[in-house]
Amino acid sequence: VEPCNDWSCNVLYERDRHCRFSVLCFSNFVPTIMFGLLVAIAMGLSFVANLTLLPALLVLILGGRRSVPDITVAPEALGEVEG
Repeated sequence: VEPCNDWSCNVLYERDRHCRFSVLCFSNFVPTIMFGLLVAIAMGLSFVANLTLLPALLVLILGGRRSVPDITVAPEALGEVEG
């Protein structure tokens, strides 16, 4: 199986992990039900925080977009090559 590097695959993987722990809620043993609920809620909240809170904090801390050098331009075109 080829690994997926697309962000949508990561979102589906996180949702899948959340659903796996939700299965514990169908147990007959009350501590297992509570553990399943606790883990499912914690994973759901962390998933939402990763999609919303983390980008907002990065923009706040780093101050927005930073300039990234254009790597598609040859150094000769920029006059950076000593010759």
